[in-house]
Amino acid sequence: MGATTWAAQVVARLAAAGPPPLAREVRVALIVEGTADHVTLALGPGGVHAADGDVADLTVRLEASDARALAEGRLTGVEALRSGRVRVRGDAALLVELLGWLSATR
Repeated sequence: MGATTWAAQVVARLAAAGPPPLAREVRVALIVEGTADHVTLALGPGGVHAADGDVADLTVRLEASDARALAEGRLTGVEALRSGRVRVRGDAALLVELLGWLSATR
């Protein structure tokens, strides 16, 4: 699974859910462990899109198989977090807000 395809799938799935209920734009970095695959997303009132740069308010790390499952819709972000399949670093309050939005997009 190439980085471009994976990133495009993730952006498309999240964008289809509509804009997250955030007052400002935030950056979330998704990093696939053991690969060069990563994407930084901008999420906010304007919706979801890929962003330039590596500076993020929240960083999510996961294995390639879990990234594939998320991109293909076989695993939700909430399921991945609850099962410990992803590791998160950064703004805990932002994580809580995004979890609510991800739960509603199921």
